[in-house]
Amino acid sequence: MENLKQIEDYVKSFETVNIDFDDCDSFEDFKQEGIEELDVYLQEDFGIGYEDLDETLKKNFIKLLRRDWNEYF
Repeated sequence: MENLKQIEDYVKSFETVNIDFDDCDSFEDFKQEGIEELDVYLQEDFGIGYEDLDETLKKNFIKLLRRDWNEYF
């Protein structure tokens, strides 16, 4: 990936404010919403999808989602 550093920074700084916590009954729902939201932004900005990320970036993103979920609940 050409823009690896930009993509890494983008994933690390992803804001979950666009996800409606009230629509999520569980962390799994929230995680799925987050992945779908990130996927849209990655497609628009970099022409790649969530599945194109390496495993480390995916794990870091899930940790970010878990942190935000725990802070909300």
